[in-house]
This record gives sequence, structure tokens and C-alpha cells, in this order.
Amino acid sequence: MNNPHLPLHSQRPEDDLDAQSPGLHMSFMQHLEDLRQALWKSSAAIAAGMAGGWFLAPRVLEDLIQRTVRTAVVLSPFEAFNERFKLTFILGLSIALPVVFWQAWSFIVPGLLQKER
Repeated sequence: MNNPHLPLHSQRPEDDLDAQSPGLHMSFMQHLEDLRQALWKSSAAIAAGMAGGWFLAPRVLEDLIQRTVRTAVVLSPFEAFNERFKLTFILGLSIALPVVFWQAWSFIVPGLLQKER
């Protein structure tokens, strides 16, 4: 566990934590700023995925209907729009999931110790 790059007087366990996690001394506001950035990037990825999902939704919905109930009854125009929007959100989240996981992992990893990584 001794780090050969540190002088002998700083070979205490708490100094070892400082060497392993440079982000340990971030203020609370800096952590919140990092979280805000990760959430914005994730939200932007989901919005971009939803834009693509909006055009895929009718084909996916038709396929789901044909594979399950064979026919669907729509009682109002709002119901059809609501179903398309919900499917668009699910498709957008599915498309953006790798980016969301990457942002979450990028936010969590700096707070882990080397042996926890």
C-alpha cells in the first residue's frame, strides 16, 4: 500500500486516500455542479432519442398490435397521441440508455477508492 512517489512522512492511510481520489476535496457545490451537468447531458440524450423515437413509434406500435391483439380500438384522438408519446418516451430512453449509464458512471467513479473501482 505504500506509494513510492510520496515521501515517507506522508505514508499515512488518510494521505493514501488523497492520492487515490483527487476529487475528494471538491466542495458540495462543485459536486452539485457535476451532478447538474450529468443530468443535463442525460436529458439531452433522452430528448434526442425521443426525436428519433417519434418517427419509429408508429411502426413499432403497429408491430406490437399485430403481434399481440391483432386489432386496436382508439376511442379519442388524444388517446392515440398519448399512446404514441408514451411509446416515444420508452424508445427515446432505450436509445439513450448507454449515454445515461455512462453519465451516471462518470459521476460515481471519482468518489470511489481505487480498490472499490
